[in-house]
Order: sequence, then structure tokens, then C-alpha cells
Amino acid sequence: MVDSDVVDQLSARVATGARLDDDELETLGETNVLALGMLSETARRRTGRQVTYARVHTIVDPLVIEGSIPTTASEVRVMSLPASLDEATALVGRVRALAGADVRITAFSLADLCDRSAHGWGELSRVARALVEAGADDVAELPVDRIEPLSDMVRLIREGGLAAGRFTVDQPAGSRRLDLIRRVRGLQEQVGGIARFAPLARRPPTDVPTTGYDDLRTVALAWLALAHLTGPSRGVSIEVDWHLYGPKLAQVALMFGADHLDSVSTRSDSTLGSRRGAVQDVERNIRAAGFEPVPIGRRRP
Repeated sequence: MVDSDVVDQLSARVATGARLDDDELETLGETNVLALGMLSETARRRTGRQVTYARVHTIVDPLVIEGSIPTTASEVRVMSLPASLDEATALVGRVRALAGADVRITAFSLADLCDRSAHGWGELSRVARALVEAGADDVAELPVDRIEPLSDMVRLIREGGLAAGRFTVDQPAGSRRLDLIRRVRGLQEQVGGIARFAPLARRPPTDVPTTGYDDLRTVALAWLALAHLTGPSRGVSIEVDWHLYGPKLAQVALMFGADHLDSVSTRSDSTLGSRRGAVQDVERNIRAAGFEPVPIGRRRP
């Protein structure tokens, strides 16, 4: 356990916006979760970031598209990667036509695109360019624990026109947690362009799930590692999936450095009443945590 004097020293550095070095991040990795929350709040006060949220419609089954895209979605996320590049671009084109010009379209995992590129689809930049021409703005997921070499793959899809702006983690990182966070920080310091980082696992195992404390620790460490790069209108947002992790953890994560809630439902259950709609629910939780909610609109960046 880290003693209080060390925490005080780190708090003073965080308050000035200093970059925490690797040894300091290692120390934070051993700090109790309440102290991490206090440090995260110190960094938040300096940056003054708002809390945003996005209503995302996810397409898992490519056969169920027509008539399924709600007008409330600010982003449509296409997950199932077809067998060929022609089929993939045709799928993206269909989604773009149905969603309209002002909705952000993200498609597929970069890890899967890298694998297909190496096994017959051709150079990754060409694959990215074909997806952009079909209507995609970015990949749907960019799992930093599955892509090697990360910087090269990001450079290639950006050459093809995809934004490479949202970075994710597929599996719980465990002992690799700080390594993955440092990879994201290093890339942002070198080339920039990272808008959001979702450090919690997208596919957590059902047999040995992570604990709430462990998830909050991961969020706080990601935020503290990147906070020196962040200001009121720039930098990397730390994202938590509202649908996957639930309102309770998502709300508490706002106190540990998260400032974007992803995958808010595009539909509301009318039987629950107007005060229990998807937007009302997420905004109530954000305000209860002491922040002002800012929805991400439909207009593409």
C-alpha cells in the first residue's frame, strides 16, 4: 500500500498538469482506489471537462438493417465483418444510405481488418479507403490488446481516410493494464488524433468477471495517465459503456475520470413513463454525479 505522503506528492503534480512518468504510474497502480478517485478529481478540476454521452445503434446481424436504424442515433456501429471486402463495402454502403448523411458510421474491428488484410484483402490503407468511399467514418473498435504493431496499423488506416479516433480493449488486461494504457498515451503523444479511450474490457469473461473496484481503478489510471494531454476542448475522453457496464458503475466511474458514456440506448420503453426514457435516465445519473450532460448530436464531424 502506498503511504499518504506519496499520494500527496502525486496529487501536487497532477494539480499542475504534469505528465506522470512510468514509475509514478506503477506507484498509482498500487494505490487504494479511494485515493485514485481523489487524484482523478484533482485532475478533473484542472481540465474542466464536461460529460458527454452518445446514443449508438449497433448492427450485429447484417440481415436486419432495413427499418431498424432509429432517427435518435448519433452513431451507427456495424460489427459483423463479411467474408469479402466487396461484401463489407456493400454493407457499409447500405447502412450509409439508410442512416443518412449526417449520422456517423463506424464499421468493424481494426484487429479483424488487419487479419483480413494479411490474408487476401490487400494493403490495409486500401481496405480503409474502400470503406471510406462506401460511407464509413471510422472503425467501430480499435482494440489495443489485439493489434501489433499498433502505431503502424493506425497510420495505415488513417492514410486510407478512417479517423482511428476511438481506442478500446477487448479482454480484461490484468497485469497488462498499465502497459496498454501507456501504449495509448505514447501514440497520442507521438501522433495525436485519439478522441476517446475505453479502457474497460469490451468482452469480459462470464466465468471470472472483473470487480467494480478493479474497473474503477482501470478508469482512474487511464485518466491520470492521459490527463496532462487534456483541456476543456481537447484531449482524450475516457469512455465507459452505459449498456455494457450499467448505470451504477458508469455513474461512479464519472468520479474516477470517465467523461464520456457510450452506447446509450436509441430507444425508450414507453411503458416506464417519460421520466424513465433513455435520455432522461442517463442525464439524471450524470447530474446526480455533479456534472452537466452534453449529448453528442447527429451531425458528423
